[in-house]
Amino acid sequence: MAERTEGNKFDFFTVMFETFEKVNALDIEGISIKHKMEQHLANILEKKGSYIGLDKNLSLLLLLKVNSLEFSKERNSFINDMEEDPYDFKKYVLVYTQEQVDYLKRNVLNYEGGYIDYLNERLLDSQRFNEFKRTNLSEETKEYELVTNLFIKLPFLNMKHKIHDLSNLSKEIEKSIAEKDQPIWTTLLSLEKESEEELSLEEIMQSLGVEEVE
Repeated sequence: MAERTEGNKFDFFTVMFETFEKVNALDIEGISIKHKMEQHLANILEKKGSYIGLDKNLSLLLLLKVNSLEFSKERNSFINDMEEDPYDFKKYVLVYTQEQVDYLKRNVLNYEGGYIDYLNERLLDSQRFNEFKRTNLSEETKEYELVTNLFIKLPFLNMKHKIHDLSNLSKEIEKSIAEKDQPIWTTLLSLEKESEEELSLEEIMQSLGVEEVE
């Protein structure tokens, strides 16, 4: 069990590992996965009951191993039932394949920084994102899907925003402006640099040679 603190608030997380095949087998045997979750919760409360607020602030992450990432109506229905169930505690279901895990582990081990930095770097990789949108099922895009789901399902994972180099932003804007309008853009930039105070609309219009209309 892991815990997260934010200010004076506590959140507790526990994890269960299951395969989708095992979940289906339990249903056949008449033992629902929800019953196993309830037993899991009861065991934690019995062992860790001294933690204040544990019973009201406990979330469960179900790591659900599957053989394929192809769409499954049955699996999606199961996930919705679990995550939308309002009873006992919050539940998150993270679907993964062994192939995804193996590929991610290899890359993390070969990465010079920490694993959180690696996850952020992969999440913010625009090329991987575009390939993922095109449903290109390569090892890279499958890893991207797993990383994305980690950030969605784990509330304590925070995305680190990339700070892009904006030094040439004005040049990029100028390129996108029609040639006939570029003198206006240049005039406005010069006016902004020369003025120490916020410009009024009248001053801007006058600098552009627009006469006041009465």
